Order: sequence, then C-alpha cells, then structure tokens
Amino acid sequence: MNFERFAAMVEAYGGAPDRWPGAEREAAEALLATEPQARALLREALALDQLLDAVPSPAVSAALTGRILASLPERRRGLRAVLAELMPGRPVWQPLAGFAFALVMGVGVGVLWPVSAPYAPGADSESALMAEDENLFFNSGFGLEDDLSSEDQT
Repeated sequence: MNFERFAAMVEAYGGAPDRWPGAEREAAEALLATEPQARALLREALALDQLLDAVPSPAVSAALTGRILASLPERRRGLRAVLAELMPGRPVWQPLAGFAFALVMGVGVGVLWPVSAPYAPGADSESALMAEDENLFFNSGFGLEDDLSSEDQT
C-alpha cells in the first residue's frame, strides 16, 4: 500500500483501524510501522474522530418529524396501483392481458402437447410399444420423416 491510498482510506473511514476495509487493514498497519508521515496522518485522524464523537446528536422535534411524514406522497394500495407504478402511463388492462395470454398458452401447450414416454416404470412391454406407436403417429404430422429421409439420401 502506498501513502496516497492510505491517506484516502483514513480520510474516508477515519483513524480507527477497525473501520478500515478488512482486505487493506494489514497493509495499512504495515505502512504505519515503516512510514512516519502515515503515523502523523493517523494521529490527526484520531484527533478529528474524538472531536466528532464529542459532538452531541441533534434532537429532532416531533413537529419536524410530522412535517416530513406529511410531505411524503400517499402510498397507493392494490393491484391497480402496483401495475400503474410498474408501467406508468399505460392502461392497466395491457399487462393483465399479457399475463392472461401467457397463462392460456402455457396451459394449452401443456395439455395438448404429446407426451413422449416410451417406457413408464411398472408398465409392461406392450404399453411401451403402444406409447412408441403414438409418438410416431403424433410426430409424423410435423415433417420429421421428410427431414430424416432427405438426410439419408445425401
């Protein structure tokens, strides 16, 4: 650690080593052992820390607290308010319509998509063959056989 970095760290965190970043604390203490200018800067920082610690905290009156809280905007509640905050300037029906469309499409695909399970645990071999035949039947409409036959010819 160089003196400039040490000075910046002492200025930011103060003179107490327990406030310094843990990753740099050991290097800073090693610099203190060898650099008299760093020790002088640390003494000044500790004196400033003592002065700042001696200053009493200002008392905040209840009237000031009430004025600050009264100046805050009211929090709106409900789904309409949340959607209005997420998409300001847009009608509320747009995100709801998008969500409804995604929900319907997800359920539709989940229900209508063919299941490809050639073998289920506990099923006999005849059930496995029937499942394989069903997969061939459902997949034949998607042009898979045409793609496979063109690959075999090349």
